[in-house]
Amino acid sequence: MPSQVLPCSNLNLPKEPKPLWTLVFINRSGAASAKIMASTISASNLPSDASVLYAGHLNLMLGCRALLGKNQFSELHDSLSASLFRRYQAAPFKNLESYPHSIWIPDNSVAMASLYLHSLVKGSNYANICEEWVDYVKAHYIDAQTGLLYSTINSQTGQKVEEPRGSMIGWSIMFSFQFAPEFAREQYDLYKTHFSHNYLIFRLFKERHDNNESINGDIDSGPIVRGYSIPANQFAFCDAVAAGDLKTAKKMERLVNWGTKKQDNHNEIKYKVRWLQLNISPMAEAFVLHSMYYKSWHKPG
Repeated sequence: MPSQVLPCSNLNLPKEPKPLWTLVFINRSGAASAKIMASTISASNLPSDASVLYAGHLNLMLGCRALLGKNQFSELHDSLSASLFRRYQAAPFKNLESYPHSIWIPDNSVAMASLYLHSLVKGSNYANICEEWVDYVKAHYIDAQTGLLYSTINSQTGQKVEEPRGSMIGWSIMFSFQFAPEFAREQYDLYKTHFSHNYLIFRLFKERHDNNESINGDIDSGPIVRGYSIPANQFAFCDAVAAGDLKTAKKMERLVNWGTKKQDNHNEIKYKVRWLQLNISPMAEAFVLHSMYYKSWHKPG
C-alpha cells in the first residue's frame, strides 16, 4: 500500500504546539510511554488474551519506535504482533475485546494499524489481516442511518451495543488512514456530513449526530455542550489533515487557537483553557501537534 506525505503546508503551523482546549484522554491507553508499558510485559510472559486496548496501543508504540530505528524491544514487538495476528485470525467477529464481553471498534483500528506498521518495518505478512478487517466491519458494523462504524459491539453475540460517536469514529478514522486510506476517506466524508456544522470561520463536530444535549458525558467524550464534545473535534482535526481537507483543518485550527491562551510562567510556556477551569495535559498538546503534522508512515530507508 503506497504511503505519501499529506499536504499540510497551508496550515498556519505554530513554532510552539497549541493544545486543544481540553483535559480529554488523548491516548486511549493512557499517557504511558512505550518504555513504561513494555517494562510490564515481555516476550516470554505475553498474555494470550490481553485486552486489545492495551496490546494494540503498546504494539503501535513499539512499531513507531522501530520505524525510528529504535529496536530495544524488537523481540517483544515481534511476539506481540504475532500474537495479535493469530488472535484476529481466530476471532469470530474479526475484532478483539477491550473489556470483558465488549469490543471497541476504535481500539481494534489501532491494533490493525500496528500490524500494518509491523509489516512495513519488519516485512511480515500481518498487514493482510487489515483488508479482511475492513471487509468484515463494512459488511457487519456500519450504521444504516449514517454509514459510519459502530462504536462498541457485544463480543458474545457480535451485535451492536453503541451507535457511532464522535469520540469513537474520529479515532477509528485517524488510524484507518494508515492501513485503509480509501475506507478512511469514505468514513471521514460521512463523519463530516452527519456530525458537523459550519459556523463561518469554525466547523464543529458533535458527539452524536442527532443529539443537542449539554451533559457531563463520560470518560471518552468529556463534557458535552449542545451536542459537541472536545474529543470529537480534536480527532476530526487530525482526520481532516489526513484527508487533505485543509479548509476544514484550518477551521479546526482556528477553534484550537480561539479556545486557548498562552502563559509564560518563569520562562516556561504553558497553555490554559479560556473561560474554563480545565487542565491541559501534555499528551493533549502532543496530540494537537501530531494532528497538524500528520502524515502516512514510510518504509525505513
